[in-house]
Amino acid sequence: KNLSVEIRSVKTMLEEVIDKWKKYNECVKLLQAWLEKSEGMTTKPDDVKKEYFHDLFQWQDRHTLLNETGNFLIEITNETVSLDIQQQLLLINGRWKDLFDSVKDQVKEGEVSKMNREYQTGTKRLTDWLANAEKVLKKPVQVTYVSIKEYVQDLEDINAEIPAQESAIKALSKLGQILVKETPPDQVKTMFEALKDIKDRFLKVRETVPVGMRLCTEMQEP
Repeated sequence: KNLSVEIRSVKTMLEEVIDKWKKYNECVKLLQAWLEKSEGMTTKPDDVKKEYFHDLFQWQDRHTLLNETGNFLIEITNETVSLDIQQQLLLINGRWKDLFDSVKDQVKEGEVSKMNREYQTGTKRLTDWLANAEKVLKKPVQVTYVSIKEYVQDLEDINAEIPAQESAIKALSKLGQILVKETPPDQVKTMFEALKDIKDRFLKVRETVPVGMRLCTEMQEP
């Protein structure tokens, strides 16, 4: 029994080592090719660099994985292999640092611009949804079975969308908090006034819809 447990343990360890080697070699291959191409982009105009390096943080994740797997292998391989890995990491890490330092400002600006666009898009989606919901709630309804039934359906549609819109507001608030650090004070004030208006209007819609549904249901009862 003990031998069986030991064999399984060794098998698990070997599988982990094989997996680390696979990830390490893949990261080395991809990062070396990417660095070769990207180092030539550092002298390009800022707008070109912003566009090219828009996914730099994804490569940063791969760079982190390279070091995690490399350091693991350094600890468990023989001295010769361990030294080879250390030298390879030193070379790639040096190239990575030089590249990152030369483009990080443009990348940051690009990330902020992207978040601003997402914030504006999210704001517009929410205001459009609120405008439609408010239009439905203000719509005069004829006291006929068909009209009330159609109106109830409209209210149910809005009610079904409320959880998703509430999540969208929370996501927009979080994005706004991130943008505060990168946005001029006057723009921050405008952003949060608009967000407060959205939240206030949303709360009113969320409170009004169930009331309207209940009243219409009562009107339909004989």
